[in-house]
Order: sequence, then structure tokens, then C-alpha cells
Amino acid sequence: MSNIRIFQYTHYLKTGDGVGNDVLAIHKFLSEQKKIDARIFYGVTAERFNSGKIKSIDHAVETKDDDILIIHVSTEWDYMDTLCGLKGKKIFVYHNITPPEFFEDYSYYVYENCKKGIEEVKRCKDKADYCLADSEFNKSDLISYGYECPIDVLPIIIPFDDYKQPVDEAFADELNDGKTNILFVGRIAPNKKQEDIILSFYHYKKYYNPNSRLILLGGYDENDKYYQKIVKYIDEIGVEDVRLTSHIPFKQVLAIFKSAHLFLCLSEHEGFCIPLLEAMSFEIPIIAYDSTAVKDTLGGGGILIKEKNPLEVAGLMDYVLKHEDIVSTIKERQKERLEEMKYENVTDKLWKYLTKFEPKLLQ
Repeated sequence: MSNIRIFQYTHYLKTGDGVGNDVLAIHKFLSEQKKIDARIFYGVTAERFNSGKIKSIDHAVETKDDDILIIHVSTEWDYMDTLCGLKGKKIFVYHNITPPEFFEDYSYYVYENCKKGIEEVKRCKDKADYCLADSEFNKSDLISYGYECPIDVLPIIIPFDDYKQPVDEAFADELNDGKTNILFVGRIAPNKKQEDIILSFYHYKKYYNPNSRLILLGGYDENDKYYQKIVKYIDEIGVEDVRLTSHIPFKQVLAIFKSAHLFLCLSEHEGFCIPLLEAMSFEIPIIAYDSTAVKDTLGGGGILIKEKNPLEVAGLMDYVLKHEDIVSTIKERQKERLEEMKYENVTDKLWKYLTKFEPKLLQ
């Protein structure tokens, strides 16, 4: 039997990006299998990939009926309709697209991008032969959009070995100054609800622990309206020791994780939420608001809350951090969850799904 060609298509490919890491990890796994010709075609990248198997969509090869096309869906892409018209068996990997309503008051561009992206997903519902969703929440999204093809849940493959690199020790020492470090990781964006985290931290610092610091680690644009709202909000309520941190070396990112005492997530929309698992890999106790895919990803590795009353959240933060037995229980469950999310376990599941979809892969 000749090699089976499996092509992945993604709008944006970047090492370190959640979707980008997933695409590259799947490519690595497929490339290690016998009789598979694995390739990636991307729309945009800021990197140079030396592999001849990773190319711009402008250099995509003509597909055949027996090819397997894995199309990653995470944003609006004007090439999507073209991909849906190609020959081959199509698998959509759905990473979710944030509802545009979150951005309506802040960014017309992002609002339109999300709106068009969801319209594309709906328009292509009859073009997929099979779908993989990052979470049960994402699967439910596809079903609500009218997808009738088989859908399975496959978590994002996370490069946990990257987090074992040496940290920036000087930066870590700066953070390990006796303050309790509360952490959230995620771009500054309306769906992430950084203002809710800030208000909860305000009450925690005021009523429970004045010797504390909040670190909001994630990308932002200083001209963005929501970012400006967050900066203004911090000033208005008069909370101190809030650090907005972006575009720092990876060794400093690791130092932040290593120095954190609690991870607080109050986001209202997540298709997966990789930082939850990153926090687990550093044994950071987690408190998270039960929305969208958060429960799926957390998998019991933290405390889920149903309401976001800032005073109650602050009290819970204090209670958890003062009770080592609770922290120990959380860490034990995190170990179990991380075992489930190991590279070999997720790729075993991927292979099971692919061979079910295309039995010829077993020949």
C-alpha cells in the first residue's frame, strides 16, 4: 500500500501558541508512523520552518480523494471555503471561536472576525466527514451549529517538557519576596474577565492578606479599549500590587508560574483553557469559575465555583491558602489529571480516532 497522505491546515502557525503547538505535535506524531506522508500548510506565520513538510498555503499540493485533510478551526479564515471544496476526507479540529458579543463594545475588528468565523463554521457543517473537538463544550457547540457527522473529544496536546526548562532565577527571586502571588494567565480580553479577578483580589488584599500581589500574565495592546478599561479600573478602585505582564522571555514566564501560590480563573468563555493545565504542572492550587470548557479541562484538578461574588471568592482564596490539607488534595487530583493529559495518552487517543475514521491506516 502506498503512503496515506495526511495534510493539516491552519490559519496561523506559531510555536508557543496553543493551536500551533497542537498542530506541530500532531505532525510530529503522524510523521513517526509508518506509511504516512504528513504535511502542514499554514496561512500566516512569523517563523521560519526548516522542514520541507511545513509550507505556506500558497505552496499547498493538489489533494486526492484518498487524502486525509485535518482542518484546524479557531478563527475566521478566508481560505476555509476553498479547503472545504478540496478533494479528500475532511476532519475538522474545532478549537472554538469566542462569541463576538464579548468584543462588541471594544473592537469592531475582533467582533467581525469572530462573527465571520462562526458563520464559516456553520456554513461548512456539511463539509466535514468527522470532527475532533478540544472539549465536550466545543463538541456541544458543533452540534448546536448543525453538525451531524461523528464527533469525538480530543484534548489539545501540551508540550509539558517545555516547562521543565531552567527559570530566570533573578526574576524568580524578585517575585519570591514574601508576598502571596495570585496568578491568572490569558490575553487581556473581555471574555477573560480580568476585571472580576482584580475586584476579587482587591477584597482578598483588603480583608485577608495585605501582603499579596496579583499577576495578570498575557498579551495586550496598549491601544485596545478593553486593556485601557482594565488599567483605568485598577486606578479607580485603588488596588495596589497588580502587575500586567506581557511579551517577556519564556524563562520569566516559568519564573512567574514557579512563584505563584494560587491560580484564579474567572473567565466566561474558554474553548479549552491551556493555562489551567500549565498551572497544574507547577502544582499551583486552582480556583476557577465553572463556565464553558473550564470544567472539562480542569478535570477535578481544582475548585470550581458557580458564582463570582468577589467577597466570597476572596474568602475562598484565603481559606484554601490557609488549609494545607485542601491544597494537598488539589495537588493529588492534579497529578491524576496531568497523567491523563500526557503526550502518549493523548496521541494514543488520536491514533484510535484516526484508525476508526480510516481503517487503511492499520494495514
